[in-house]
Amino acid sequence: MSTSTIGNLEKAIEAERKAGAARIAKLRNAAAKEQRRVDDSVLELLRAQNSEQYNHLVEQAQQQLESARTERSLRARRTPTQRRPEDAPAASAGLGEGQDSEVRDEH
Repeated sequence: MSTSTIGNLEKAIEAERKAGAARIAKLRNAAAKEQRRVDDSVLELLRAQNSEQYNHLVEQAQQQLESARTERSLRARRTPTQRRPEDAPAASAGLGEGQDSEVRDEH
């Protein structure tokens, strides 16, 4: 094949990849939209058929969201020296090679 034929073929392949990616994205968006409709319907059924359970779950979800919000806020307020190892990646934990991350009591 000539270089122009190969170039045209590569362009056509790239165009098909883009079109395929767009179709896949459209299908994923449609599936997510349908799942939201199903979830909304389930919530309405739960609310109508078992209002006590629904109210309990609403309170539980609100508590979880508030707890996560508070934890994020606390992490954001900490200075880098106050952060716990689980708050930061190991590379930024200040440990050099061969250093142990545990503090040992030498008594």
